[in-house]
Amino acid sequence: MWYNEIVEKPVLQRLLSSLQRDRLSNFVKEAHELGDACFYYALISCHNYLYPEELIPKDIEERLRAEGNKGNGTKVIDLIGEVKRLEPDLKLKIDHVVNHSNLPMEQIKGDLSLPDEIPVINSEDNFLAPEPGHSTAITFLKSNVGEGGHYMALVENPRFQEGGYGSGGDTEFQTIKDQYKAGFSFILVKSK
Repeated sequence: MWYNEIVEKPVLQRLLSSLQRDRLSNFVKEAHELGDACFYYALISCHNYLYPEELIPKDIEERLRAEGNKGNGTKVIDLIGEVKRLEPDLKLKIDHVVNHSNLPMEQIKGDLSLPDEIPVINSEDNFLAPEPGHSTAITFLKSNVGEGGHYMALVENPRFQEGGYGSGGDTEFQTIKDQYKAGFSFILVKSK
């Protein structure tokens, strides 16, 4: 991009972070008031990781959350549809799902209504690493109490260090891990 040639990397990242926070300001305010939106923070974090020098579209707030989901969070079963719906803006698609639970893969495919082209694999050691420039993940952590859970990005998002966003990565996981049990990781890759 043109600004990469005239702006140093740390300055560029601060500039992109500031512009992104500005573009998300209304969404963030609403999400905090409603107490949800961790899925969207995680999805945007994945976009930032795979496209580190790109900015989210100016009008993304209008499309981020479907009107019917406000205040309800994103159900795991809706995650695939939401990633597809936002693919033109964020250029991400689900490659496969990693099972970090003791549930059989057939049950997971059925419970999540996964299309046949999205495979499920079992995690051998619960360790998951991103492939820089190629893949990252959104992990759904199942709550220890009742239904629901929490979405977080596999990689920490430096653009979300200010403003009370979910930072993702190990920093976020270490502060919340006792509230959740194993879940699923949706491996995302570039779609362009």
